[in-house]
Amino acid sequence: MKDMWKVRQRGYGLFCGKITIFIILAVFLAIIPLTTRAETVQLPRTGQTLCFNGAGAEIPCAGTGQDGDIQAGIEWPSSRFTNNGDETITDNLTGLTWLRDANCMITHYSDIDVDDIGKRDVHKIIS
Repeated sequence: MKDMWKVRQRGYGLFCGKITIFIILAVFLAIIPLTTRAETVQLPRTGQTLCFNGAGAEIPCAGTGQDGDIQAGIEWPSSRFTNNGDETITDNLTGLTWLRDANCMITHYSDIDVDDIGKRDVHKIIS
């Protein structure tokens, strides 16, 4: 019994050895890339066509590396929003889906619960 305690004290037990700890760490680090992923985000173009110096004066864009020079990003869609027909709209630029009527919740304040959406076509640009 006394000899067995010495073996465990020295770190030769099943889960206490330096080699075992190294193997467990190596397996864990090998699994991390398999379980994580990153997606590429497609940012839209800013629409900036002019370039400016540090004082705020307009300068020629060529070679400045500013947005007006690079024009990086994806083109804005010709139709920015799509009406999904289920009281939601999809933003075709970002891929996000939104409620068509943001005033969809009833509160304790009746004055703000009533709006005049029925009286005017505020969603004409989305339809």
